[in-house]
Amino acid sequence: MKKIASISVDLEKFSKRLESNLKNEQRNTAERIWEHLVENSNMKTGAYIASIRVEDTKQEGNKISTFIGSDLQVTSKAGDSYNLGLLLETGTMPHAIPNAFGWGEEFGTDPNFHPGMRAYNNYKNALNANIATYKENISKAIREAKWESLFKTN
Repeated sequence: MKKIASISVDLEKFSKRLESNLKNEQRNTAERIWEHLVENSNMKTGAYIASIRVEDTKQEGNKISTFIGSDLQVTSKAGDSYNLGLLLETGTMPHAIPNAFGWGEEFGTDPNFHPGMRAYNNYKNALNANIATYKENISKAIREAKWESLFKTN
C-alpha cells in the first residue's frame, strides 16, 4: 500500500507535557485549598494563619504531591512541643497533665486535668470543598497535553 497520509502519537512528548501540566494544575489546586483554609479557618490568629504554607510540588517516582500545612509549634510549660495545625485538625481527648498550662482551676477541681478539645477539621473541609476543582484541574492538564502535543498529521 502506498502511504498517502498518516497519524502518529509522540508518547514521550505527550508524557513530558502531561507531567508538566499535572504539576502546574496540582499547584493551582493547592493554592485554592490554601485560600480556602485562610478564609475559613476557625482559628483567626495571625500567627497561625501566616504559618499555613503550600510546599513546592514534587515528583517522587510516579507520584506528584503538594503538601499544605503549618509548622507552627506550641510548647507546654513542661517543655513538650506540639504542631498546632495537627492539634486543631485532630483535636485532643480529655487527659491528665501536670497542670502544664495552668488550667486546673478553670476547668475543674483537678489541677492535673485537661478537658480535651474538639477537632476543627480545617484541612479536611478545605480538601473536600475543592475536590471538584481538583478533578477539573487534572482533566484540564490531560486535555491540554493531549491537544498540544499528542497528535501529528501529514
